[in-house]
Amino acid sequence: MNHQRLDEDGFALFPAAVTPMWTERLAARFASWELLPDARQRHGATFAVSNLLQGDPELRGLLDRSGVTALVSEALGQRAFPIDALLFDKVPESNWKVPGHQDVVMPIAEPIDADGFSCLTTRHGQSFGQPPVEALQDLVAARIHFDDSPADNGPLAVVPGSHRRRLTDRELAEVAPTQFRVCPAVAGDVLLMRPLLVHRSAPSATPLHRRVLHVVYAWREAGERVRWRC
Repeated sequence: MNHQRLDEDGFALFPAAVTPMWTERLAARFASWELLPDARQRHGATFAVSNLLQGDPELRGLLDRSGVTALVSEALGQRAFPIDALLFDKVPESNWKVPGHQDVVMPIAEPIDADGFSCLTTRHGQSFGQPPVEALQDLVAARIHFDDSPADNGPLAVVPGSHRRRLTDRELAEVAPTQFRVCPAVAGDVLLMRPLLVHRSAPSATPLHRRVLHVVYAWREAGERVRWRC
């Protein structure tokens, strides 16, 4: 049923998909991730770390052994592989909100102007671009929760069914607050979502962590000439 919801609603929650042992093993790497060049801090607290597949070469194997890759592969009906990974956190020293948006920028192996990709750019030596809608619809993001994230801890809020097409900036601005559904979770839960799903998050109102590992998966390459950065 959850896999059907992923197709229909653009997201699905899989409770206790990662065991406590694996959440602890993955969380044990956070201290080293905070030292990576792509770690971002505010007031001395780390709130995000990007490019983790490059920063921690062992992460792919950990995702395989923890069962996350198998979960995504089953949902896609194809053997999946990760193309990007980011860690997000919210604490009083580094709290933030994210307005409603779709994820339309993805990492690519090199900035080739082909296969419908646009807005090619380089950040910290890594190439990114905006894939065509067809390529974005192939992708699924797995959000692995390491902390309980009730409604007051800044969990993800989504607009069900909004993943079927790319919206204009005006259409995004016109999405009513009542259309968003809050997605509370507990440690070990995995939320699968399509990148084009409109989503946002409010600041946390608690002094607790809200650590989420966001891993984007593909099941085939981005195009005939463009390759995902893996």
